[in-house]
Amino acid sequence: MERKTRLTNAFICRAIAALVEHQRDSLCTLELDGAELTDRSVELIATCPLLSKLTVSFAELLTGRSLKHIGVLLKNLNVFFIWLESFA
Repeated sequence: MERKTRLTNAFICRAIAALVEHQRDSLCTLELDGAELTDRSVELIATCPLLSKLTVSFAELLTGRSLKHIGVLLKNLNVFFIWLESFA
């Protein structure tokens, strides 16, 4: 099961990387739901300068490292919502 989780995490990270690569300068709103979201994904999202609304739900793999990256976004965010069952 751990191998499957790593593959899923890698796929999600690549998908987020592709989204950011193509939409970095125009992405204003992003809503993410899923346990596969990782700190690396949040790090990539934090590079979007126009992001003003970020919603993250059920992302149980996030750590304090993600909060550091989100802190970079706070100056631009008008709405920020995070829902975590547990925070590692």
